Parts: sequence; structure tokens; C-alpha cells
Amino acid sequence: LAGEGETAGGLNQLIWQGVTQAQQAAGFDVTAQRVASAPAGGEHLPTLTAAGYDLIVAAAETVTTADLRRFPQQTFVLVGADAGLPHVLSLTFDLTQPAFLAGYLAAGVSASGVVCTLAAEATAAHRATMAAFAAGVEQYNRQWEAEVLLLGWDGRGDQGAFVGSQDAAALSVLVELLLGSGCDVLLPVGVADLRPTAAAVHARGRALIGGDVDGYLLAPEWGAAWLTSLQRHGDMMVLAAVQGLAAGQMHPGGVQVGTLANGGVGLAPLHQWEERTPAALRAELTLLQEALVQGHLEINPSP
Repeated sequence: LAGEGETAGGLNQLIWQGVTQAQQAAGFDVTAQRVASAPAGGEHLPTLTAAGYDLIVAAAETVTTADLRRFPQQTFVLVGADAGLPHVLSLTFDLTQPAFLAGYLAAGVSASGVVCTLAAEATAAHRATMAAFAAGVEQYNRQWEAEVLLLGWDGRGDQGAFVGSQDAAALSVLVELLLGSGCDVLLPVGVADLRPTAAAVHARGRALIGGDVDGYLLAPEWGAAWLTSLQRHGDMMVLAAVQGLAAGQMHPGGVQVGTLANGGVGLAPLHQWEERTPAALRAELTLLQEALVQGHLEINPSP
């Protein structure tokens, strides 16, 4: 079960890829069910569970916990949230470490000395990602005695620039407000369809940090705008989950978290920004990533 359409988000496509890879690797029989609107996936569960499938993989946006609770005898993989149910293996993604690296990178390439962030909704996960981005900017400022300004997040009051929904018009207004305030590197968090934002950023000659999938590959027509992306490697996580459950190495009821260390999350390549990013800054990012993976560096946003 995964969403479809322009606003479905890149993670839905990665879920399909992961299931397809599992099918190719082990010969599993797979049935695909696209869901046009969220969380309409629950409407399909009676039919799917009655069909006798060993496993149902669902994007978190397509079903609710109540939907899953109705079918305790069915094994599920839920991608993107923790169901907290004994018959569901949950796959989540910790984007704080990639967001920290993105904050450091953004501060390092900013020409205006102003970077910014916004989020679709004020969820705990979105706040954590924004706070980690802020911590990366702070790390850069400390390292280089710089004064790069961050708009869209105030850690002192846990306040940020939130759209409140996936409303495209409201998002556009907020994006223009931030760009008009001098921001030249923008991190949108939890925005399903980033293409209108990419167009706006590209038109102003600014830089954008994508989410879920590599934005440069998703919308290459705005290639110069894509600095990097916070990637959730949902395909890899789904493939590992399906194979792990089939082999008895993973079990329902648990949570598998995608991290830098296990490759479940990461930063996308810099693409057209590779040559525009100083070699010293790229080297610093490599060292910071190694420190995060090895546990030698903790992300502690300033209040």
C-alpha cells in the first residue's frame, strides 16, 4: 500500500522499489495497491488480508494505527512511523544526523550569510529535523567564528516556520517570505511535493535541500537549485525488512530505525554544487559524518 500522484512523496516510490527488489531477489509474489488519497489504504485492508498474503507493506500515510489494529493476525511492515503493535514491524528514519550535516553545508556555501528552514507541520519529527539543521549551522559558526543567520527556527522557544498542512498556496507564501528575507539556502521539512518550491528557488538563483529522495534526480530541470537532499533510503529498508522477516531474522512488533550508520538515511550527492563547494568544506563534512557514525559527535542544539 503506497500513495500515488504528484503529492504522494518520494518515500512512496522507494517503498515500491524495495518491494520490487525483494520480488526479484527471492521470487516473492507481489500485488501492488496504489492509494489515491491518505489515509484511504484502510479501505483495502479487508480485501488484502482475506487474500492470504504473508506480508503487507504499507506507507504510514496510507493507513492509521486503528486500521492495522483491526487485523491482528496479519503481519505488516509499516514504513515511516512506529505503529507500536505486536504484529507490525515498523520502519522509521532518523534524519537528525543528515540534517545536521546539511546545516553545516548550508552555512558553508551561503553567500548571503542567511539560511532558512520550514516544515509542513509542527510534528515532533519535523521539529527534531529543524533543530538538527540549526545545530549544524551553529557548529559551522563555532568552527569558523562565523555569524550565519538561520531563519525559520528558534530553538529557545521550540518555534519554527510551519505551514500547518500540505497547502501549496500557503507553502508558496512562506517560501517567498523566507527567500525575500535574504535566505539563499532553504531546507523544507516534510513537504510532499517540492517541485513548486524548487521552481521558486531556482528562479531566484538560490539553493534548496530536498527530502526523502535525491531532488536532483526527481526534478533535474531545476538542477542548479538542488544543493543536496536528506534521503530516506526506504527501498533498502523495505528490502531488508522483507528478507529479514522471511528468514526469521526480524520479527513483527519491533522497530528498525534508518540511521547514517546502517545506511537507512544520508545526504544525496552535491551534483552541480560539487565544484561550487570548497574542497575543504567537503572534507569537513566527511569527517563530521564519520564522527556521527562512530558516536564521537552528538547533536546538541543550543537553546
